[in-house]
Amino acid sequence: MYNVLAGLPKNWGFVLLLTFLALPQQGFASTNHSVMLVGDSVMTALSSRYTNAAQNVIGGDLKFQAKVCRKLTTSGCLHGQPESALSVLKNNHGVDTVVIMIGHNDDRSERFRQKIDVLMNEVSDAHHVFWITMREVSHSYREANKMIKEQAAQHTNTHVIDWAEISRNQSSWVVKDGTHLTAKGAKNMASVIAKELQSLTSNELPSTH
Repeated sequence: MYNVLAGLPKNWGFVLLLTFLALPQQGFASTNHSVMLVGDSVMTALSSRYTNAAQNVIGGDLKFQAKVCRKLTTSGCLHGQPESALSVLKNNHGVDTVVIMIGHNDDRSERFRQKIDVLMNEVSDAHHVFWITMREVSHSYREANKMIKEQAAQHTNTHVIDWAEISRNQSSWVVKDGTHLTAKGAKNMASVIAKELQSLTSNELPSTH
């Protein structure tokens, strides 16, 4: 099983925090939407434990639900076996906007498509769903992102934030494994999310498919 923490230095969290504190802060995004972020260890870089980029950059009425080793529809791998993204979504209906980035700990074969669809069906009552693609560090990630885009096209409330493309040439945004975020990467991911949320306040549909 792929270990999402492989390649991370032992002092990753400490270095991430110190680096982020040295960056200029952007303040809170202005949005009237209740927002929930659901993810695995890649998204945890935005948490209060590390950079607090989710609250500092996105702000607003924000629920943060990212855990190391989280999977789509089954309990996570090691490190406490966190509940699945599906369980989180089942317990948090009524949120206006859901932002999802997950899949690093899952089998990214064709079965991945079915799991994506289960999650998208679970959030069919949300006004807006943003699914963030994963950096394409191997063929399986490229195939998984393709599935995400194809399934999102079948759900009118779902939009894709193509992080794989946005961060493709930004080596300073990720650590050695090519997926987990540096402080700079965390801030940029939060900024991308905030921009999409701000487009909703202007009654504009994001063009991220």
